[in-house]
Amino acid sequence: MTDKIKTLFAILIFFLSLTMPMTGLIYGMGRWDALTILLVMGGIFVVLFAGGTLILLTVENFTWMTASLPFLFSGLYTVLPDVPGSIDDAAVTSAGALITYFFALRRNASTPKWIIIPLLLAAVYTLLGGTIPGPIDEVAVDVIALLVAGYGVRAADQKAELEEITADSDHTPPFDEE
Repeated sequence: MTDKIKTLFAILIFFLSLTMPMTGLIYGMGRWDALTILLVMGGIFVVLFAGGTLILLTVENFTWMTASLPFLFSGLYTVLPDVPGSIDDAAVTSAGALITYFFALRRNASTPKWIIIPLLLAAVYTLLGGTIPGPIDEVAVDVIALLVAGYGVRAADQKAELEEITADSDHTPPFDEE
């Protein structure tokens, strides 16, 4: 299976992790049992999100987009209506941030370590509930965090590319000897 097919399959599984928990809601509503609703919905989400992550682990050549998929889908999770409170949103955003960070390091070992900071700050912002009611500000913070992390990854890629070019070059720069 090619990396492209694996990535598309992972996207499908991540999408299902956001939509399939509704079956748990429907099942729990039939029983009028809040604990059942939470356990079934949470279980379905965790299993599918972990499945998408495991599929991404088999990808050999990561692109920046492939590496960022867990964080993107964890950001989409915060948009979905759910139980009051932000603990679950913060936990999912933190998990997406850590997985994305791991994939970014796997993509390029010289990726700066500081890129985890904006990703986790987005999770902290989600935990604190944001400032604007609704998910709009949380999505904006997630996008900003991803762009800042993307800048760090891009800078590391450019640095690695420059080092590779200079290592392959037979030309050495002239030095002034005095």
